[in-house]
Amino acid sequence: MNNVKNSQYAYTNETEFNAGITQNHGYLAIKNGLTFRNTDDRVREQDIASVTAELIILDRLTTYSNDIKLDDKIREVIHGYPNFKEYVRNDHKRGEWTLVKISDILKRCKLPYTSKALKDSRFLSLLGKRIHQAKQKAIKELINVESGIEVILRKQQKFVLDKMLKNDKKYYLLNLAPRLGKTFLILEYMQELSKRCKNQKH
Repeated sequence: MNNVKNSQYAYTNETEFNAGITQNHGYLAIKNGLTFRNTDDRVREQDIASVTAELIILDRLTTYSNDIKLDDKIREVIHGYPNFKEYVRNDHKRGEWTLVKISDILKRCKLPYTSKALKDSRFLSLLGKRIHQAKQKAIKELINVESGIEVILRKQQKFVLDKMLKNDKKYYLLNLAPRLGKTFLILEYMQELSKRCKNQKH
């Protein structure tokens, strides 16, 4: 069976930030999830079902794997890394959440310990980087494959990519104006071709 795009995402919200101030000081609870579909659509579904604040996506990571439990395995691994620990709810149940250290990031950004930090781009960037690098390391340890930032193609780019893959030509000339997304499109195309070649070898 061919491996498929396996998207790992992480999000949090203002409610979790405020709860962490009193319950897990210096740490923020983040939800780790997996989808074989579009990350935005998957998180949007959870946001609709959620009774808490708006969900903020902190990290998007993509690898190729059919493992539907990969997010659980990644979580177990990163709980052993510095700056991460297991999140145990008040009812002592363990779910899809992880605690990640933020006190040092807040200090680095010179921000007060309030949920307003979730609106600070530098704070979100540094926090996302911490999560992303930990997950990349865990995936390498678990299944020995590379992973990267999830590329979200626009509707028009996805249409062109599907056409290119279906036609299966040796080369393409993309006669598009600058800033119309040729680079991401070609990177996705090459990634798909690389995946096909690897699967054909097995």
